[in-house]
Amino acid sequence: MHRNSPRSKKLNLSGKIIRRWRIQEGLTQEQLAVKLQVAGWDIDRVVFTRIETGQRTLFDYELKLILDVFGKSWKDIE
Repeated sequence: MHRNSPRSKKLNLSGKIIRRWRIQEGLTQEQLAVKLQVAGWDIDRVVFTRIETGQRTLFDYELKLILDVFGKSWKDIE
């Protein structure tokens, strides 16, 4: 894949941080997806993998649900 192709660019900057939180909590991607489903987001493990690897855009309302599930605030993303 060419370095400057659209697929080589990260579509979000939060994926690595979210992955770190998930691992710290001892959750699998599937377990976190279930928690997010309970919170109201229709998401599955495949979509979550793409978020963590930066291959999918993360909308602000989605990030807010993730923050809520982890008990974090916007400033924790920095």
